[in-house]
Amino acid sequence: MEEAILKICAAITEVGLDEGHSDHVKSLRIQALRQIDPILKFYYNRFGKGNPIVMTICEKKIAFIMDAATKSEIDLILSSPKVHYNYNKVVPSNRYVIPEEELLVWSLTSMAAPLVEVGFNRYIELFLEIFPDFAELVKPYTN
Repeated sequence: MEEAILKICAAITEVGLDEGHSDHVKSLRIQALRQIDPILKFYYNRFGKGNPIVMTICEKKIAFIMDAATKSEIDLILSSPKVHYNYNKVVPSNRYVIPEEELLVWSLTSMAAPLVEVGFNRYIELFLEIFPDFAELVKPYTN
């Protein structure tokens, strides 16, 4: 958690020193960076404080925020991953969906109730994307 806080602080400092953007954009970014911490705490509390996936989520959210210029972009970055069914499979609803975060959300969902087939397929797809070394272990569960 300390590493994440340091990365967030470094990003806030970088935004503060940025002379290439308006005060409004800088303010949006700083506010957004401050909102990452509770999101990370939520995941750390459920998946363990040393979970490297949570750190990846932190880094990707920071990168997205550092490029964001509007409140609507910030809202998408800070929201839970949104996905939809395109009549073939489940896909991200916007470019700010972080695969690692979506994987954790599918994992939480699967703990609450069994996943329907399309949800399970998306869960396995993400797992293989993030952990390709485990493909042989997952192979019996894929189509």
